[in-house]
Amino acid sequence: MVAQYPDYVIIKVQVGSYQGQDGTWNPGGVLDFRENGRFEVIGIQDAYVTGEDGRQVRVKGIIYLPKGERVFPVGASLEVIRGGESILKDTAKKFYRGQLNRRLWV
Repeated sequence: MVAQYPDYVIIKVQVGSYQGQDGTWNPGGVLDFRENGRFEVIGIQDAYVTGEDGRQVRVKGIIYLPKGERVFPVGASLEVIRGGESILKDTAKKFYRGQLNRRLWV
């Protein structure tokens, strides 16, 4: 059987201070999120997406994540692990939350 999300993605997001579920305030820092995903290399050498500021940003590939509520900011650092081996370390260039999945361009 083929796994839809065979890779493991670690996404590090810089956050300011926040209030936890128990009501206590926590100082800002880096939060690690671990998600199942699928990394696919873009087949053309010069692939670009339009960034948040309207400029063209060069990308290497897309990480598909299962549908969910969590949003990842542009600039978040990430690592993709496949079969226990790190295959990519980069930053998020664009994020999109669709009806069926979420996508991160790297």
